[in-house]
Amino acid sequence: MAYINFERSDFQNGVFPCRIYMNYSSDRHDFFSNWHSEPEFIYTVSGTQTIFVENDSYVTRPGDIVVVNSGRIHTITGQNWVHHCIIPSD
Repeated sequence: MAYINFERSDFQNGVFPCRIYMNYSSDRHDFFSNWHSEPEFIYTVSGTQTIFVENDSYVTRPGDIVVVNSGRIHTITGQNWVHHCIIPSD
């Protein structure tokens, strides 16, 4: 059975309007499936990764951006990639 996590956001009472992540994968092959109330913008910096958004999949390469709409279940697989994420407050 796959686990799906709700990713809760803390935007510090509106002090900062988004969360920004820099994710690296060297030996990590996938993330748990998750969803959140906000959209997510994923920018691939290096390597390739596969982003699954419910029933769709997208193979990304450096320079690609994938937008995950709010409430959509998503996960990422791949090796040796770097990406940045921006999750704005809703």
